[in-house]
Amino acid sequence: YCHCNEEYLDERYYPATENPYGVMEMSKLMSDDVLNLITPKLLGKLPNTYAYTKGLTEDLVHSFRNKFSIVIARPSIVTASWKEPLPGFVEGINGPTGLMIAGGKGVVRSMYCFEENLCESIPVDIVINCLITLPYKKSLTENSKEVLFCNICDNGTLGNTWGQSLTISKELFYEYPMSISLWYPNGSMKRNYFYHWLSVIFLHYLPAYFVDFMLFITGNKPFLINVQRRLSQGLKVLEYYTTRTWNFRNDNFKQIYADLNEVDKKKFNFNMAEIELKEYLLNYILGVRTFILKETPEDLPKARANLKR
Repeated sequence: YCHCNEEYLDERYYPATENPYGVMEMSKLMSDDVLNLITPKLLGKLPNTYAYTKGLTEDLVHSFRNKFSIVIARPSIVTASWKEPLPGFVEGINGPTGLMIAGGKGVVRSMYCFEENLCESIPVDIVINCLITLPYKKSLTENSKEVLFCNICDNGTLGNTWGQSLTISKELFYEYPMSISLWYPNGSMKRNYFYHWLSVIFLHYLPAYFVDFMLFITGNKPFLINVQRRLSQGLKVLEYYTTRTWNFRNDNFKQIYADLNEVDKKKFNFNMAEIELKEYLLNYILGVRTFILKETPEDLPKARANLKR
């Protein structure tokens, strides 16, 4: 997503709109207030500084192609592991993982999203296996000054949409719920922005204020409204990606795997076609319960009773 202003992203070089060295020097010389004023102009159609600086860095690295043999890899949204080191292994709560936890606990009830859009996520071990093989592939090329680009992404291989992910995940959450939930995990996606924000007001903020008020009058520390504010900021960032479609060409990604011998295909497997979506999402949910929330299988009967209640 470093060039998400491009509807079609090929595995090739895209020049940055500004000189990377000039932007670095400018950021050193200007105050934060001035930088904040010119940031929207610098971003153009890009959604945030994260994507902008990724594009700058790519241009910067590309400029060293006459000195070094370079590979540039562009993973899409990185999610829990498929197989290694364990199915469903995950460390942080960024991106879809945090959304999964918030939805499973009933904290997030509405999301502005086009359900039919592809969810361009990819397991972390798929990314790493591809990264390991890329230098090998690069070493076989005759022209060492030509940068090898690789879009490490699904691009419709699984055909996984945001709506499909939500439907399967909710079904699995009813079977493997979280031990502590605020509300029944039955949120939904909204195509209409006005309808979505009405839902946010009535299903996110009003319950949060009510719970915090009850905590306050019972002598406990309120916290839920702050959680909702942070979640709203995170969802606002995510909306850019859930309401747009891209065509990420990944011919190199597929061809590099096809060129491996059978031994290496097993050892460094990054064939997206072998992933079974429902099984992967089940392992993802169990991984979140185990590695993030520190819940055990022994907690499930109590969690199911709580969900039923």
